[in-house]
Amino acid sequence: VLVNGREEYVARPGEELTYAIRYANVSGVQLSDLSILGSFLGEMYDFSALDSSLTLDSRNRLRWDKANTPTLEQLEAGGSGEVQFRVKLKNQYPIARLSDKNFRLRASVEASSPTVPYYLTGDKTRALREVITKVQGAVDVDARVYYRDSDSGMVNGGTLPPRVGEETEYTVHWLLRNYSTDVRNMRVRATLPFGVEWTGHVKSDTETLPLYDELTREVSWEVSEISATNGILNPPLRAIFQVRVR
Repeated sequence: VLVNGREEYVARPGEELTYAIRYANVSGVQLSDLSILGSFLGEMYDFSALDSSLTLDSRNRLRWDKANTPTLEQLEAGGSGEVQFRVKLKNQYPIARLSDKNFRLRASVEASSPTVPYYLTGDKTRALREVITKVQGAVDVDARVYYRDSDSGMVNGGTLPPRVGEETEYTVHWLLRNYSTDVRNMRVRATLPFGVEWTGHVKSDTETLPLYDELTREVSWEVSEISATNGILNPPLRAIFQVRVR
């Protein structure tokens, strides 16, 4: 079972996935009435946009047999083939609880035939395969700039609107929101354009503060760890620094 051409694939929200199910008859005898049943479980699947002539049942299963795939009626010894379908993923993570994280897509496939080779006992011949696809997480950085910002504890001076040749101060807020996976050793960076000065007034609600490099004019904020759903079900992490515009 391949997902977008790979045995191991990391999916993204909103992406379209192509599942390719390859099969081969290695039993040594012809197999009749072959059927392939695929079960697809995962909250990120968007089956409303399923691109297939197949019908999804109430248990999120798809079935291929001779009715929709004529080549499955008789599969000669050594014969092989492939069936495919495409499905989209939801654009948004379905997060409602703190435990809603590390989303995975589970595809379980069974190929079976009532034909049983002479050297085996049983009521059918079958093969099983399961593929688990991880869905990558995402972090949002929301940057906001304020002039009147008494809630931050910083007082901005200067004229508003700003005037050429006169100083006006602003506070910049960086808000971090993390969705479905725990993230470590993250760094947020931005470069101050010429005409914008760093005042040195900073604060954050983490153990680290934004730092300023005078040579590169870069502001950076390192966060050692941010848990999944932080900022989604509770307030985001926040860092604040003041700048002066001339």
